[in-house]
Amino acid sequence: MNETRRTLQQIYYDIMTALISIHEKDEDIKLTVIQLKSKLAYNKLKNHLKKMKKLNLITNNYKITENGRSFYNEFTGLLQQVNNLQSTLEMNVNLPAPTKITKDGLEFIQNMKTVLEDQVKLSKSWIKFQKEMK
Repeated sequence: MNETRRTLQQIYYDIMTALISIHEKDEDIKLTVIQLKSKLAYNKLKNHLKKMKKLNLITNNYKITENGRSFYNEFTGLLQQVNNLQSTLEMNVNLPAPTKITKDGLEFIQNMKTVLEDQVKLSKSWIKFQKEMK
């Protein structure tokens, strides 16, 4: 397998996605279910949940807090932007390279710049958030 490692933010996002799925189905919260849905080893999941509680992303009974919801929504938006850009790239892969930047090419570059700026902002706010929680 040639999979890339997930970032800490991606892992937290996956855990929150699992929690949302469980809450939507009114299922009992069991660590093994969260583990399977987030694709983590049990001991790593427990460590991440402890850190997420400390960062006020989730409560002791595994509900997502306002801070957690904010992080989740920002990360979801970022993932959507990245997916849109990947789709655009895939559609344009077979086009000949232009000698001048077209209007579409310029728009693509501006969109890419916006996504990268958003990612930098998210990373900076994540670092600031972690420092505040220490």
